[in-house]
Amino acid sequence: MAMPLAPRTVLEIGPGPLPLFPNGDRLDVLARFRPTYLHDATAVPWPVATKAYDLAIALQVWEHLDGRQYAAFQELRRTARHVILSVPYRWGRHASSSHRGIDDAVVRTWTGGARAVHEIVVPWMPVVFRRRRKIYLFDFTALR
Repeated sequence: MAMPLAPRTVLEIGPGPLPLFPNGDRLDVLARFRPTYLHDATAVPWPVATKAYDLAIALQVWEHLDGRQYAAFQELRRTARHVILSVPYRWGRHASSSHRGIDDAVVRTWTGGARAVHEIVVPWMPVVFRRRRKIYLFDFTALR
């Protein structure tokens, strides 16, 4: 999803030690990962300029924001032209509470109803994860 956008500037939220774009910027709550912005994504506003990034990426992070997903998503909208968000998708009762029951309706509440321009369901991976994920691409280039 990211490559066709050819982003020149990328912000990854919570990538830990393995960012997808090693030359991009990172926002993380853990100093040991040496992020560009040492900041909790649930604390808004973020210390990031408006539309500073062509792309912001948050993979398997949003479910951990403890009810503050909507406010954090508004910061994604403010700081980036495109956003890629990945979440656990329709995990059942055996999943932890932060991962259980996330579907499109939940994601719509987190995004304030913003609609993705592209979505991919990553299928079950029985050997590795045994659970699906869904990846959403949002385009905010038309927003001011």
